[in-house]
Amino acid sequence: MFLAMMQELYRVCVPDGRIVIHVPHPRHDNFIGDPTHVRVINPKVLSLFDRKLNDEWKANGGANSPLAHYTGVDFEIVTTETVIDQPYFGQFTAGTLSREDLDRLLSTQNNIAREFKITLRARKPTGAG
Repeated sequence: MFLAMMQELYRVCVPDGRIVIHVPHPRHDNFIGDPTHVRVINPKVLSLFDRKLNDEWKANGGANSPLAHYTGVDFEIVTTETVIDQPYFGQFTAGTLSREDLDRLLSTQNNIAREFKITLRARKPTGAG
C-alpha cells in the first residue's frame, strides 16, 4: 500500500511539483498510541525514493533499498523539519540544551520530537505529469 501511494503521488505531480508531508515522530506518543500508524515515515525512508541517491548508493556498494528504481518514482527531499516538543525546544533555543544533547535525547527518549515536516520535489521531465 505504501509503495503504491508513493507511485500515485509521483504520477499526479507535475514536473517540480511539491508534496508536503507531516507525520508523527516514531518515538512520540502520537505515533505509538495510534494503531493506524503502522509504518515509520521519516527522512531516511523517503530518501529511498530519490534516484540520484539510489545511484550513489549502488556505485558505493550500499545496501539501501533502491525504491526509486523499484517503483519508477524520483522524489528529492527539499526540506526537513523536526518539530521539538516543550520543554526541550525552549531549552534548545535558550542555549541550555546543546545540539549534541538534543540529538542524544532524540535517539534515546520518547516524546522529544512531535513530528517531521518534509517537503518532496518530483523530478520529472518537462511535459510529464
